[in-house]
Amino acid sequence: MQGIVLVLIFSLFAPTVSLKPLSIETPSVLAANRSVKTIASGTKYATSLYVIKSGVRGPVVMVVGGTHGNEPAGYKAAHLIKNYSVKNGTLLVIPEANRIAVQNKTRTAPGVGDLNRSFPKTSSDKPDDPLARAIVSII
Repeated sequence: MQGIVLVLIFSLFAPTVSLKPLSIETPSVLAANRSVKTIASGTKYATSLYVIKSGVRGPVVMVVGGTHGNEPAGYKAAHLIKNYSVKNGTLLVIPEANRIAVQNKTRTAPGVGDLNRSFPKTSSDKPDDPLARAIVSII
């Protein structure tokens, strides 16, 4: 996918907001424009990536929740957002990026450490661990 990608990472300090779907469409239209993929497939870090396409050219927005498993605001918000529809562009949602940490309700998972610190700091850097590599490969 080409275009601009905006990565939103929700944290423990996310404000309380009322989240409502952007638009309502019939289930048949939704099914045609939605898919669920697995990133880090075949590893213990495997997690779901929801792809919501509008069918109209536009920006690509990526929402990543569950970076830290002890911060429920992020993964709860991302689970709501995965049901949104978009009028143009594409919405990518990873509700539970660090699925093991989310399940354990811990900040980190064995072998991952602090996922937020594993992402590249510059365009020439490489991600520090397999889970961060899988997430960055989407971009």
